[in-house]
Amino acid sequence: MNKENFVKLAEGYIRQEHYEDEFRDLVYSTAGKYGQEKDFLGLPLGTSKIMNPVLDILGDDFAYFHYDCKDDFGKFNNNTELADGSHPNVHSLEDLYDFAKKQGSIQ
Repeated sequence: MNKENFVKLAEGYIRQEHYEDEFRDLVYSTAGKYGQEKDFLGLPLGTSKIMNPVLDILGDDFAYFHYDCKDDFGKFNNNTELADGSHPNVHSLEDLYDFAKKQGSIQ
């Protein structure tokens, strides 16, 4: 995959995740406001069939950046240690692509 496509997929993935999180929070908040049960609140979000393969394509470094580091490049850099004990210098999705390509987590 080239850098441009990686960035487009990564940006779309992040936007979709934020949308789903905000949507879910609003639905649960509204249910709570009116005293409705939230344990069995079914949401019509069936994007996992496409989101899971996209995450596989984006690779482990993106998944770590997005989920474990909460899209924070500073946290990603500080929490990622290279074999020589140094840390990466990633400040954009383009940099993340270059890093992931070098590490072999994407093809």
